Amino acid sequence: MSRLFPRFGGDTAAVLAAMHKSQAIIEFDLSGNILNANPNFCAALGYELVEIKGKHHRIFVDPAEAASVEYREFWARLGRGEFDRQQYKRVTKSGREIWIEASYNPVFRGSKPYKVVKFATDITAVKQKAMEDAGKLNAVSRSQAVIEFTPTGEILTANENFCGALGYQLQEIQGRHHRMFCDPTYVQTEEYRQFWERLGRGEFTANEFLRFGKGGKEIWIQAVYNPIVDDKGKVFKVVKFATDVTERMGAVGNLAKALKSLADGDLTQNLDKPFVPTMEKVRHDFNHAVAKLRSAMQSVGANAQAIAAGSTEIRSAADDLSKRTEQQAASVEETAAALEEITTTVADSSRRAEDAGHLVAATRENAERSGAVVLQRDHGDGADRELIARDLQHYRRHRRYRLPDQPSGAECRCGGSACWRRRKGVRSCCPGSTRNLPSALQRQPRKSRR
Repeated sequence: MSRLFPRFGGDTAAVLAAMHKSQAIIEFDLSGNILNANPNFCAALGYELVEIKGKHHRIFVDPAEAASVEYREFWARLGRGEFDRQQYKRVTKSGREIWIEASYNPVFRGSKPYKVVKFATDITAVKQKAMEDAGKLNAVSRSQAVIEFTPTGEILTANENFCGALGYQLQEIQGRHHRMFCDPTYVQTEEYRQFWERLGRGEFTANEFLRFGKGGKEIWIQAVYNPIVDDKGKVFKVVKFATDVTERMGAVGNLAKALKSLADGDLTQNLDKPFVPTMEKVRHDFNHAVAKLRSAMQSVGANAQAIAAGSTEIRSAADDLSKRTEQQAASVEETAAALEEITTTVADSSRRAEDAGHLVAATRENAERSGAVVLQRDHGDGADRELIARDLQHYRRHRRYRLPDQPSGAECRCGGSACWRRRKGVRSCCPGSTRNLPSALQRQPRKSRR
């Protein structure tokens, strides 16, 4: 035992006992036959010691590996006294694969090795997780462009996808700065400086970026810059995962141009060149929409022509109506003129009638005076003339006589003397009959002039 740990002196047994508690330990001769194994090793592989003791190491190895040249060389090196340390895949009693972190250590007697002691740790869970992560990274690397930078932007490495997309070999870009892929104007801006400052602080960035490959070729990439931190939280590199989306951005540009032309009134637009598969439906939908819009506008044009024709007819009818209206207006003016003339004639006739009324009044006055003269002649003079004069005055004032059907004998309401009327055979002046009045007074009263 002291040969295994010569530097530990009298503590060799204690050191070995401590290792047996935490490590899986197994011993082989120089040919690979099993000499001994501790409980940790037997438990890890699912065996009892009696099942493996005296058997060859190959029982823990995949048959294909055990038959390989590399496996024979492995034991040849150990037989020469060379140790071997790495991660190994081994097979348990049930056939399950496990991974161990182990070292095969030749033990010397004098200057010659005589056995091999293996110290191992089961790392199956860690190894499987590491392989899963590595598999994911490999899958990403196969499908995406990957490049790594220092926190300040110097290129560390890049995969084939990245180099192929930008047209470079790895040795052409390794050690150079990220700015070689950018527009020279952009790299001079404050925005670009802050871009790397944010990454240096551990802030990731994801977006679509315009980059320039070898020879100035424009390339659009959809990328995410991921800061990688150490155990102290300090960024020690930046890994960028990118996808070339140049075709998709080209399709977006073509669609934008077509939409602008459509907005300017060009309905002949049609996207004939196929887009990337994810945008092909957009192209078909655009072409279909434009075709329907074109058909609709053609219908609108036809309807507009029909409306224009109808408008022409309406305008013609309106012109005719205007002419007829003008003619009617002229007729109305003529009628108004005729009415004005009639009004003038009526006014003239009214004036003439008024003159005639004056003439009739004068004539009546003359007739009344003549009647008075006749009465004076027929009925005497003196007091009778005075009564006649009073009656004439009364007549002129009242001009009222009994109607033919009014009964006679009513008193006179004039207050005048009636004695002479009875004496002369006149029954009444106002309410009575006028038949016995003198002939000069036997007429109806004229209407008073207003």
